[in-house]
Amino acid sequence: MFTGLIQSGYRFSVSQGHLGFATDSHYIVRDWSASVAGLTVPVIHFYGAHDSVVSQASLKTFISTQKDVQFRLLRELGQLVFFEDPEVVLDAVEELSGRQNRRV
Repeated sequence: MFTGLIQSGYRFSVSQGHLGFATDSHYIVRDWSASVAGLTVPVIHFYGAHDSVVSQASLKTFISTQKDVQFRLLRELGQLVFFEDPEVVLDAVEELSGRQNRRV
């Protein structure tokens, strides 16, 4: 269902070359607290245990301040969860989509 949209976004990002990477990097490393404050939709946050940039402790601290955020530890993966195992992410999108449809 969402695969085409995600693939399209990925192709667009890759086509931008190093400028796309530089732009994306800005959003990856920024503090997302203000952006997610007050969200009224459920969120699943994946954490790859081999992520050498963000500590599991700091992520759990952030999640503890948010409403309706699930933490899912992926022991075999690193920071780039979507690229390492896209199915786990796409399954979660489907799961959240079903939850949203039941809320309406």
